[in-house]
Amino acid sequence: MVLKIYSQIANESEKALLQFFGDNAVSFIDVDDFVSQIPEDDDSIEVRIHCPGGDVAEGWAIVDKLRATGKKIITVVNEYFCK
Repeated sequence: MVLKIYSQIANESEKALLQFFGDNAVSFIDVDDFVSQIPEDDDSIEVRIHCPGGDVAEGWAIVDKLRATGKKIITVVNEYFCK
């Protein structure tokens, strides 16, 4: 399975605020939902990241959730340029 993180990382209240203003974010709950949909026989997760940053605590919660799956984690980091 492929997890794409192509927007900033935010907690749920920050995410709701960003969405109100037309932006998007990825939260722990999004990743938790993603993990719950991975078939048991799928032994790896590919994470593609193109992200300007965000909430550090939420980011670490995401990392912990992915590690807790026990699956092989393959990470592809795309460059992100801020203007």
